[in-house]
Amino acid sequence: MKRLQKLAVLCTACMLLTGTAVQPCGSAAAKAAVCAGGEVVADGIAYTVYRDHAEVSGYTGESAAVTVPGVMQGVPVTAVADGAFSGTLVRHVELPESVVRIGAEAFAECERLVVCTFPEALTEIGRDAFRGTFWLNKQRKTGEPVTAGHVLLDAAKCRGFIRLPDHVREIAAYAFSGNTELTGVRFPDGLTKIGEGAFSGCTALRKLDIPKSVAKIPAEMCAGCTALQSLTLPDGLEEIGAGAFRASGLNHLTLPESITVIAPETFSGCGELYGISGVNVKRVGARAFAGCSLFYSADGMPELEEIGEEAFADCSVMMHYISDWHLQYVGAGAFRNCKSMLNVVLSEAVTEIGDEAFAGCTSINTFEVYSVLALFGKNVLPDSPELRLSAYEGTTAMKYGEEAGVQILSLGEIYRAKPGDANGDTALSVEDAQFVLKVYTERFAGRAYSLPDALETAADVDEDGELTVKDAQYILRFYTETVVARKNIGWQDILDME
Repeated sequence: MKRLQKLAVLCTACMLLTGTAVQPCGSAAAKAAVCAGGEVVADGIAYTVYRDHAEVSGYTGESAAVTVPGVMQGVPVTAVADGAFSGTLVRHVELPESVVRIGAEAFAECERLVVCTFPEALTEIGRDAFRGTFWLNKQRKTGEPVTAGHVLLDAAKCRGFIRLPDHVREIAAYAFSGNTELTGVRFPDGLTKIGEGAFSGCTALRKLDIPKSVAKIPAEMCAGCTALQSLTLPDGLEEIGAGAFRASGLNHLTLPESITVIAPETFSGCGELYGISGVNVKRVGARAFAGCSLFYSADGMPELEEIGEEAFADCSVMMHYISDWHLQYVGAGAFRNCKSMLNVVLSEAVTEIGDEAFAGCTSINTFEVYSVLALFGKNVLPDSPELRLSAYEGTTAMKYGEEAGVQILSLGEIYRAKPGDANGDTALSVEDAQFVLKVYTERFAGRAYSLPDALETAADVDEDGELTVKDAQYILRFYTETVVARKNIGWQDILDME
């Protein structure tokens, strides 16, 4: 009674502050008390009511048996929120058929929970939703996978090779985590989702064939699966989460053509991994392959555009890195301590090399940079007494090598210095005009932006000794007249048009 009286006072205060009409809640017969912000309390169950659905958000009742209604305030109850019943003394909970999600720790530490009825529509259960409950502990003792609705909730006590029930559509986060006796799993064809860390720490797991119905590999899915050597990923896979196979036993893997990004730490610490094939991979995240001691080369990713920080750090057996013309960015420490690396070739597309990208690579003797515009960070070059840096005359790479005091080999004069070709890609285009504007903007803002002498000359088409908006306009006009309109005119004709 005192609880209801306090609730009535609170509701009255809400009404006075907001001017909103509130239902009276001074008697046990009152079905619900609407306080503010869509919060509703009925029979000790708190709800958050939205426009089209409601969620159970808490329980303050004294009854050990709880029945959650299917409708609240005219909308269906579709979820039990994170921690909603956590630590309460409920023994029996009946959920309506409208519930599709149970949040993380929703019933955690409900030690007396014996029975919980699950709706057929249930498709999502958060991490540790039933941790510490009598119900879960009893289910585990059977040694069979514990399911709730269409969700595989827990399989920590399963042994050997198991086949999951056909009705399972989702594997909850960390469902198998720490199971050291699981050797393999056969998935049902209808499986659509695998939760974060689902198989992490399963040290006896040897093989996984992910079904085509699964679109995403979650973060940490097989982290620490040291015996995992055979892995099949389906065509059309959209995403592989961070650390998904960290410190696993994989030795080689072919990625589906649909995968374009390798997330941070995805394969870090895979000591037996010697290679990977990813024909459409464009970006490798930070520390994606760090510590893969046997990793030989990154040649299996020919479309690579960006290498993240420490992506291949400590790959002690990596012999070389020869970039294709797609590569633009090499992150800080990307190849740090790759002590077996002998040579590096960076293509003309490279625009930035981060701090210490090749520091600690003590065996490199050939370092070729074909880019004329690459920006170098601090201590980029390897610590090798036999190092020879090859670069074009007057480029940032050659200047960097001279300042570092290393042996320089010239690749000759920059051959890409035609008037208007400001970015040195041999083709006159709108991008050259955009590049001149970028340089002008950086310099106008007081930031140093140096260009190789040959490109500075090529970009300064009006020959006034500085790069300005005028040069960009001239380049754009020349492109329009000669390439788009196909007129046979020269640069002087363009300058005379002013």
